[in-house]
Amino acid sequence: MKNVLATTLLCLLQLCSFLGSAEDLKLTNGEWPPFTSEKYFEHGFISHVVKEAYKLEGIDVRYTFLPWKRALQEARDGDVWTGSVAWSKADGRTDNFIFTDPIIELSDVFFHRKDLAFDWSTFEDLKDYRIGATIGYSYGKAFSEAEQNGLITVERISTDESNFKKLAQGRINLFPCVLEVGYEILANNLPPGVAKRITNHPRPLRRVGYHVILSKKNPRSEYYAEAFNKGLQKLKDSGAYERFLSGIVDGIYRQE
Repeated sequence: MKNVLATTLLCLLQLCSFLGSAEDLKLTNGEWPPFTSEKYFEHGFISHVVKEAYKLEGIDVRYTFLPWKRALQEARDGDVWTGSVAWSKADGRTDNFIFTDPIIELSDVFFHRKDLAFDWSTFEDLKDYRIGATIGYSYGKAFSEAEQNGLITVERISTDESNFKKLAQGRINLFPCVLEVGYEILANNLPPGVAKRITNHPRPLRRVGYHVILSKKNPRSEYYAEAFNKGLQKLKDSGAYERFLSGIVDGIYRQE
């Protein structure tokens, strides 16, 4: 009888431990400071928000940092990694992924050298400029159509960092990039005297939301999307989201 009671008690303890333990969610990630970075505090603002939102719903997030193209492919396969952060709703992505509510909305702007007298309001105004772009990155439907129609001249290379170096050297005239990301790259990759010679035009190229994306091949992706949306709203209601956001300006996320 004692053995039966002991066995029953052990099973109950194991069950309670299982029920009380957090579930793991594996997401791919990449380098896009100050929003995502393997080297930054809490892996950057976006990574921090995603982790804490899921934590409020009893889910622990595990990240792996990969080149962006591979990060998307691994997430699409849905075998080891269920999804990825953070992506916009570019052409074709909604065919393979479930999108959460936006983590944040950001603006792409044109960066240029201060010695270039630059202004624009339509893509027609850009026809005489050499525009840099990064392979694999979407700059929105209007930009893509202008490029495909030959209205603008676009030179694509592998990284944002390389594009800013080309811009500083005068090898391109314009480079579109998320405002905060652009200045983070300038601060981290160019000498201060060179970085100070680059500025941005105030007109946004576009404003777009960035999301957690979850593979449609994973049967639990709908659940994970709903869980994130609930956790994100809790973060906003508590004021934690705004505190995390202020950390970008304060430079908190640069601290490893």
